[in-house]
Amino acid sequence: GVFFTYAPIYNPSTSYVLGGNVNSNIQFGFQLNRVIMGIQYDAGTIPSFLAPDATGTTYSKVGPGNLKTYLMFFEFNFLITEPFHDGSGPFSFFIPLHMGVFQNTIQLSSGAHSYTNMGLEMATGVGVEWYSRSPFKVALTALYHQGWGITGLTDSSGSQTQGIENNSGTLAGGGNVGFEGKMTFTYLFGHEKTLAEKAGAQ
Repeated sequence: GVFFTYAPIYNPSTSYVLGGNVNSNIQFGFQLNRVIMGIQYDAGTIPSFLAPDATGTTYSKVGPGNLKTYLMFFEFNFLITEPFHDGSGPFSFFIPLHMGVFQNTIQLSSGAHSYTNMGLEMATGVGVEWYSRSPFKVALTALYHQGWGITGLTDSSGSQTQGIENNSGTLAGGGNVGFEGKMTFTYLFGHEKTLAEKAGAQ
């Protein structure tokens, strides 16, 4: 099947450490049995932060900047119950196991500089799906993400390797750690059931 996800509860550490306002994301991709592959996108504004000069020894306040994050992920949903089978009716409870590769980019509104990094993340949590005996299903999932930036957020020009900091002098690791609550709509591909099959499913 193919899916679209909206996560109205999401505030990754790359945003909140820098005082940003990222609070949601969107995702889309495809699903084969319990395996999911997709792309995630989120964006927000960073009011200001500290950026190093070319030598990496002096930091000055810059901003605002636009933060964008792209994530390619793989997810396997481990079933706890199956719909219409384990006494849970049309609902299926599952544990998601999630892995991904992401890129963060902060582009200054002036266009003078951009700062970027890449990293890896893992997540797990709990979810529930509702099956409607139609090609559509809906899922609610809560996940906690643990991520690691391979480097800090550095000037994409390569002029220096020191990462940016928030206004208090804390390094912005760009790891995208945090909680996520999301709703997923999936269209399932499959054969049309015969009348006998439909009667047997009642």
